Amino acid sequence: MYDRASRTLHQTLGSTLDHVG
Repeated sequence: MYDRASRTLHQTLGSTLDHVG
């Protein structure tokens, strides 16, 4: 469960960074 949440968080963060940068 934690790993799944971590993966989702990384995906969201990566998407945000891609949108900003």
